[in-house]
Amino acid sequence: MESVAVVAVPFPAQGHLNQLLHLSLLLASRGLSVHYAAPPPHVRQARARVHGWDPRALGSIEFHDLDVSAYDSPPPDLAAPSPFPNHLMPMFETFAAAARAPLAALLQRLSATHRRVAVVFDRLNPFAATEAARLGNGEAFGLQCVAISYDLGWLDPGHRLISDYGLKFLPPDACMSKEFVDFVFQMEEAAPVAGLVMNTCRALEGEFIDVVAAQPPFQGQRFFAVGPLNPLLLDADARTTPGQAHATPTRRTRSASIQLLPLRMHAMRKGARAHACSGSPAPFPARACLALALALARACMWRTRPAVAVHARMHAAAEPRAPAGGQR
Repeated sequence: MESVAVVAVPFPAQGHLNQLLHLSLLLASRGLSVHYAAPPPHVRQARARVHGWDPRALGSIEFHDLDVSAYDSPPPDLAAPSPFPNHLMPMFETFAAAARAPLAALLQRLSATHRRVAVVFDRLNPFAATEAARLGNGEAFGLQCVAISYDLGWLDPGHRLISDYGLKFLPPDACMSKEFVDFVFQMEEAAPVAGLVMNTCRALEGEFIDVVAAQPPFQGQRFFAVGPLNPLLLDADARTTPGQAHATPTRRTRSASIQLLPLRMHAMRKGARAHACSGSPAPFPARACLALALALARACMWRTRPAVAVHARMHAAAEPRAPAGGQR
């Protein structure tokens, strides 16, 4: 019987698929048996869009398809009052209803051949924790994809740490549609969770981590600050060494890249190009493009998805133009 199987269960949206895939690659690089389970289109999406790793690293993970029924896939509503990608709601709802059964079958198979099964699930997928609890040798760890400081705002919007750092908590309905907020609350399940894995680090949010850990919903859970998960720099040897099974971004290179990023942006030559892409297929108004271009303070070339570009053009006549030399 093998020792430990780690099963990653992402929520089917790019920023969530991506984070759990990076975590899976890091765990696999340390010799663990890692399984990544998602609907077939999202397995393909996650694999195709992974960045910062030697492509051979994907071979260190076993991917599993969670077959779900067909769902509607309407285009984005460019006239919607919120840029939230509400057109993805049919997919989210179908996933929530149909992914539980194939996941449960996968966990049962792994439970029979491993001493322990650790399920790392996106916190938008609490059903995965429920299925892990059904195993005699399973336990669940939730993945916090957003900043832990936002979690504190969710639990206690008036907490002194938020005001001490000059932050303002935006309630869920300020950045998410009502339909999605209702969906999140409907998904809640009272399942035992062994710990919380956070895409953050103590250097950035140490105080917030300690305060959230003391909150009643998290008491007794283990906290793991493992971010930033997205690799920003790779050691040159890891990228090019023949026969390297997986390229592992180090803590040092990731931290260095964060510190050097403002310097690199400042040192960009006039006329240099920066490629920016939003994480969700949501409308991106021209004003947002302009704000990002001004922040970069250099000429930029924008590559946007068709729906985004159309939405930007709809607003272009009424809004300021981007700096000279830039394109949207």
